[in-house]
Amino acid sequence: MKIKTVLHVDDDRIIGKMVKLVLEKMADWEVEYCTNVEEALDYIKRIEPDLVILDIMMPDSDGPTTMKALRNQGLSEEIPVIMMSAKVLTEVTEYYTAMGVAGLIQKPFDPATLTDEIQLLVDTFETNRLRNRLLISTANGALYSDAQEVMR
Repeated sequence: MKIKTVLHVDDDRIIGKMVKLVLEKMADWEVEYCTNVEEALDYIKRIEPDLVILDIMMPDSDGPTTMKALRNQGLSEEIPVIMMSAKVLTEVTEYYTAMGVAGLIQKPFDPATLTDEIQLLVDTFETNRLRNRLLISTANGALYSDAQEVMR
């Protein structure tokens, strides 16, 4: 998946500026930085980004709640959401993956590898999404064939 526009939501302005600088300079992605959920909701009313990066812990919301609010506002399930946190544990990663999160990036992050890490998570998300769609299509096709057989 080719990324052009990124919505980044984080209450820490230093991290917000750093992520914006790194992604715009190193990957030539357009980054919209928001400091809270309301700004992010307003942004997606106008533009659907190719990727959303959310801080897990913010004063006005948390990552999962923000992701749900964005999805309820119309953000497609096909748009990958990556969460950033200072605390990334295996159990937490599995929980967020089950929620549909493309992946987690630990803070502090390495600016030199951030774009590659994000692209890998997005590519994996896209591959899994396409594989799941294929499995569902195949399963539906098998059910359709079985139903036709029963009807004969």
